[in-house]
Amino acid sequence: MGARNFVTLLMIVFINLLAMIFFVFNIKKNFMFELFLLVLFLIVGLIVLTSVYKDLEWAYYVGMLYFSLSTINMIYVYFSSARSFFIFLIAMVVNLIGFGICVGNVRYERIIGEEQKPEYAEESRIVPYGEKEEEAIEKTFTPGVYVASETANTYHSPKCDWAKKIKAKNRVWFKSHEHAKKEGYKKHSCLKK
Repeated sequence: MGARNFVTLLMIVFINLLAMIFFVFNIKKNFMFELFLLVLFLIVGLIVLTSVYKDLEWAYYVGMLYFSLSTINMIYVYFSSARSFFIFLIAMVVNLIGFGICVGNVRYERIIGEEQKPEYAEESRIVPYGEKEEEAIEKTFTPGVYVASETANTYHSPKCDWAKKIKAKNRVWFKSHEHAKKEGYKKHSCLKK
């Protein structure tokens, strides 16, 4: 979602800055102050765009602040210079769209949150050769050659009916007979054939 929002916000910030330039250079009083604010809005706009592109958590909060302050400044500058209402209207609509995008993404991030990240249906454990089980338990989706339950003392072929009954959270995988024997497991009858 970050790339699409980046392009949209890039266009919005660009249009906003163009309108601000138009009004600032037509203002008579407080010109230096407004020029300073224009440069400040340019810098903050670049920060917002960079943070949205990098998909940082705080990006849309700063974006909301940027578009809020930009709207207030645009109203002040318009009434100070009393120039084109059409450009002022475009700038206000663009600011509101930018603000809406930022608010929408803040709400989206709060709704999705960390608790709804996808989880894997099955998690298997593999004990690499030469390591103890407590240190080497890993989540993997590439099973070994033999499987056992961590609550039992026999290991099976993955095709064995007993192996299929082992719950995913209790599975321990082995790469060889020697590895399983070293860990204290015995062969099941499915392997003695």
